Amino acid sequence: FFDPADNLFKMTYHAGWFAATALATSRDGIHWDRPVLPIDGLTNRILPISYPRMRDGAGFWLDTFAKDPAERFKMMVYYRHGSHPSMPYVDYDFDGVKEQYAEIYTSPDAINWTARGRTGLCGDNSNFYYNPFDKKWYYSLRVHAEMGRQRSYVAHDDFVEGRNWVEQDRKPLVVPDAIDHASPLGVV
Repeated sequence: FFDPADNLFKMTYHAGWFAATALATSRDGIHWDRPVLPIDGLTNRILPISYPRMRDGAGFWLDTFAKDPAERFKMMVYYRHGSHPSMPYVDYDFDGVKEQYAEIYTSPDAINWTARGRTGLCGDNSNFYYNPFDKKWYYSLRVHAEMGRQRSYVAHDDFVEGRNWVEQDRKPLVVPDAIDHASPLGVV
């Protein structure tokens, strides 16, 4: 996103497999820098490594309609709380995962983040966006259903309050049916 307050493009990214979230900035959207930030030592991390909680998918948004300047930037991060630290994905022991959840954050500058709480139940690769036409935040949720993975959504007027969905609030968006073939490996 281009942040007019700093005259910079800002991008968050996955900094190390299941590790941390970092920020890159650019003046032109082509050449990117990794600024040294005072958040987690001398790195560009904006959310530090916190093993055994391991970072998975995340979403990032510049809210140009934010009424509160402290909530200009928004982020949703999916975590797996594992049984041991820094395990490569190919060897990751999913049976050792004790807990999985998403958490949301807000920030005035995309550097200093405030945790705003966990979301309702969802899966990895869940995300969110703002729809300016109906002025709602849409949480796009990966969920598991009878026929396997599906995509559902929850819409809410407020980003922070909207995180409190329950299963009954989720509306189906993309649902597999009898025509969809199951994975030959049995993986859903």
